[in-house]
Amino acid sequence: MPCTPDVDETAGRVRQLTVVVPVYRQWTMVESLLACLQAQTLARHRFRIVLVDNDPEASVASRTDVEVVTCTTPGAYAARNAAIDLWIDETDWFVFTDADCRPAADWLAVLAETIDEVEASERDCRLISGDVVMTASGPRPNWAEIFDLVKGIPQRDYASQGFAATANLAVSAAVFRRVGRFDATAFSGGDRQFCLTASARGYSLRYQPLARVRHPARRTFEEILRKARRVRGAQLRRSRGLERWARIAYALAPPVLPISRLWRRRDQPSRYRLIAVLVQCRLWVREGPEIVRILKGGTAERR
Repeated sequence: MPCTPDVDETAGRVRQLTVVVPVYRQWTMVESLLACLQAQTLARHRFRIVLVDNDPEASVASRTDVEVVTCTTPGAYAARNAAIDLWIDETDWFVFTDADCRPAADWLAVLAETIDEVEASERDCRLISGDVVMTASGPRPNWAEIFDLVKGIPQRDYASQGFAATANLAVSAAVFRRVGRFDATAFSGGDRQFCLTASARGYSLRYQPLARVRHPARRTFEEILRKARRVRGAQLRRSRGLERWARIAYALAPPVLPISRLWRRRDQPSRYRLIAVLVQCRLWVREGPEIVRILKGGTAERR
C-alpha cells in the first residue's frame, strides 16, 4: 500500500515509528519475526525495531539491524515500558507486537497511513489496533490448535469495548506522556487497562482491520493451560476485596459465558466450536488448583 512520507513540520523530520517486541524465552521465534519486519513495504528509515530482552538467563547476540535492550523487571509490560522510556523523546508512535507474531508485509505501511488519517481528522484518536489472525500449523489442526483458532484474539470485539491486545497495537508517544506507562506489575491484561485509562483521559482507539499480523495457534494443551494460568493469576494479583472474591466466584462457576462466546463464533465450523467447548471445560477443571496456588502466594505464570 503506498504511503507518502509524513513530515513533522515543527521538527522538520519524517515521523518515526518504534516497533517494540518484548522477548521472554522466545528467542527461537525472533528470527522469523525479524524477517517479516525487514520485509515491510514501509521505507526502512521510517521505523526502528526494538527487542527487549526480558530473560536474565538468555544469551543474546548483539545485532546491527535492530536495537536490543535489557529489562530485568519480570513481565512483558515492564519490558515495553523500558523501551518507551528510552525512546519517548525520539519517536512519534510506538507500535507493539509479540515475538510469536508474523506481521504482513504492508503492516507498518497501513498503520502509517492510518496515522496520517487520524492526525488529519481525528485529533483525539491516538491509539490504533490491527487484526490478529490465528493460524494453524497445517491443513489438519489438532484439537489444541482448534481451540486457539476458535477463541482467537478478537481485536474487532476488543476495539468495540475500547481496548486492544498489544499483539497489534500502535500508541502515540503523546499518550504515554500524559497517561503514563503500562502497569509494570501486570503479567496479563495490562494492555486492556492502559487503553481504558487512555480512553478515560479523552483518547480514542480506532480498529484498522487491514493492518494484520498472524499468530500461530498453540499446539498443546499445556500451552493453552499456561496462558489461562497467566491470565487468571494476573486477574487475582491485581484485584482486591469484593472484586477479588467476584473473580474467584466467576472462575470457579461453570464456564457458561466462555462457552457461549466460543459457540457464537459462526465463522468457525460447528465441529471446531464443539471441540473448543470441550477444551474450555477441561481448562475450567484445571483452574481451581491454580486459584488456590495463587491465593497461597504462589508465583504467577509469566508466559
